[in-house]
Amino acid sequence: MSMYGSQKHLNSIRRHSSRSDVAPTGANYQYAQSEVVQAGGNGYGPPDPFMDGYSYTYSSTGGGQGGNSLHQKAMLLQGQCQECLRKAEHALQTGGDAERYMSMAKETIDKLKGCASQLRHIGQPNDNVVRSVEVCRDQLKGVHMAISETLQRRRSNRVSVGAWEEPGRSFMEAMAWIGQQKRLIETSSWGDDPETLQLQLASHQKFHSSIQRSVEVDRAKDDLIKKSDKGSIHALDQEWDSLQKLSFSRSEWLQELQQIIEDISREIMWVNYREEEELIFDWGDKNIDQYIPKKQESYSQLMSALEEKERDLNRLKVKVDVALKNNHPASDKIEAYMDTLQTQWSWLLQITKCIHVHLKENAAYSQFFKEANETYTTLQKEHESIRKKFTCDKNTSLESLQELLKGLEREKEKIMENKRQVQHLVSTSRSIVRLKPRNPEEKSSTSVIVRALCDFKQDQKVICKDNEGILKDNSQRSKWQVTGPGGLDMLVPSVCLLVPPPNPLTVSLANKNDQYYEAILSIWNQLYINIKSLISWQYCLMDIDRINSLSLSMYRSIIKSLETHFEEFKLNSDGSQLIEEEDLATIENQYNGAQTHYEQLVYQLPAYSQYASTDYGR
Repeated sequence: MSMYGSQKHLNSIRRHSSRSDVAPTGANYQYAQSEVVQAGGNGYGPPDPFMDGYSYTYSSTGGGQGGNSLHQKAMLLQGQCQECLRKAEHALQTGGDAERYMSMAKETIDKLKGCASQLRHIGQPNDNVVRSVEVCRDQLKGVHMAISETLQRRRSNRVSVGAWEEPGRSFMEAMAWIGQQKRLIETSSWGDDPETLQLQLASHQKFHSSIQRSVEVDRAKDDLIKKSDKGSIHALDQEWDSLQKLSFSRSEWLQELQQIIEDISREIMWVNYREEEELIFDWGDKNIDQYIPKKQESYSQLMSALEEKERDLNRLKVKVDVALKNNHPASDKIEAYMDTLQTQWSWLLQITKCIHVHLKENAAYSQFFKEANETYTTLQKEHESIRKKFTCDKNTSLESLQELLKGLEREKEKIMENKRQVQHLVSTSRSIVRLKPRNPEEKSSTSVIVRALCDFKQDQKVICKDNEGILKDNSQRSKWQVTGPGGLDMLVPSVCLLVPPPNPLTVSLANKNDQYYEAILSIWNQLYINIKSLISWQYCLMDIDRINSLSLSMYRSIIKSLETHFEEFKLNSDGSQLIEEEDLATIENQYNGAQTHYEQLVYQLPAYSQYASTDYGR
């Protein structure tokens, strides 16, 4: 992302920014612009007393606003210089002391050079002032040439009287004066910011007023009218009209340029404000449940504002295109401002894409912890419920045991519902981003990997979307130091970076819930075994009591029931915590006693022995 560094004309809009070519230290970054300009020897002949050779250096170093007063002083000095030159010309035509005004103009230029040097010394942009020096130098040279030509003509007149008649001389002087004013307009600079343009506009309005009347032109017209030289009068009128149109056009161009730059600057400020607002936002885990819904709402509002702003920018572009199509003299400055606005706008759109990803990932983060904590609470309640509701022992009645068994089976349905949620959390935990490392107070014992959400360029270093790097320093909220591809260190806006999964916290929490669920399921299984074994125990006791209390005629119907229940008991009591070895031995003895009792009955009742033996063998 190229930014202000590619636009040396936009010194007045400098600001701290996240873009790659805005240096992070603000006041210390250099524009790629440095050249030395040497006056004299430019085809104008040997230097004269007013045109001493000098050199100065462009400096477009950013930082601070301490040079504003120097820039304003330079504008005033330029106006003073031009005023001195106009007075010098007038003095030349009227026989006054032109040399004095030329010296004053030279002193003013020296002061301008001093302003340029001071600005460069304090690290402020001085290219506007340097151009002012060039303009004044050219104007001084032009006036000096006019003085030299006039003196030469006067010397020639003294040598050859009558070779140049008075009317012809006044016409040439008027044309030379008009040409000089045109050159002043054509060589005037164009400001880089609305404030400078306002000063230039005020200065030119004074200049425009000053050229509404001219002694030279009036004298020439009088002479030409006396000579009835209509051709020369027409030529002079055309040049005069051309000068007025050129001066009026510069006023219009200055006004148009000022308005366009004000409009573009206002849009750049709007974009910059939105950018800064997003760059400083903390995408960490602090108060995430509160800021996510608010940020979603503000993001929606931002996108709506961008849609509306895009329409404004399209209207502005139409206005700019008209100015460029009409060949505005400061088209390069207009294009530079528009390039800056377009780059800023594109960068803000990139940031909105990053915001969209952060909202999605952080919302998933917030939802995961919400669900995980709710699931853990549910499991705690489930654990407490089955622990309290399903208590029993060997003294619990059969009816109560049967009710407990039904309740336990219903409880398993709830447990299985928890299973689905636990498995969902285990699966989701592997795709949750890490937010803790975004906090500079959070120290990690291992390297933290970050992933780029968009392309970013800093000087000649580039990190592309989906590239990964190593987080070196996140002490600044808005910019992180990252070791990118190729091992190069970069300062990258934190909004452009994501700390990707897996998140050890989410994986650990999901596994904790899973283990808790398995423990509850194990408790349920144990309770189920316990209750089933006690039910079988109770059935055996009931059968034994019945067998021991009934006559032989009733044993036939229940002896097989005893055998069946006893076998079920042995099967169900395997692994039961409530049936001990002693209990098993006791009931087995009782079972054997019941069998013995039955056999005795059969023996004591011969009349039924055959029948009983046959029935038992079935």
